[in-house]
Amino acid sequence: MPINRLLHELEAPFDADTMKVMVEVHEKACRVLGLLDRSDPLPELLAKKIIEVAQAGERDALTMYRTALCRSAAPRGHAVWPAAKEQDRSRIGRSGR
Repeated sequence: MPINRLLHELEAPFDADTMKVMVEVHEKACRVLGLLDRSDPLPELLAKKIIEVAQAGERDALTMYRTALCRSAAPRGHAVWPAAKEQDRSRIGRSGR
């Protein structure tokens, strides 16, 4: 997954729990958006947005998911990307603040 490579390359200063949440959020978002093609640049764009959100201090999985999707959508001109529902919280994991 692009997020694992980016985290390693950036030597991002995240603890193990935060990195686990980031990977789960990225995997969930890619599944929801149908981003299965490894050559597609969108998974990497999404990974970068997730990292940005985490660097800003966000640790809640659902908020990270929603924020990264919104930030990824704006520059690409997509009107709406799928939004997470409250029950998605259990599927993408919970993180404490």
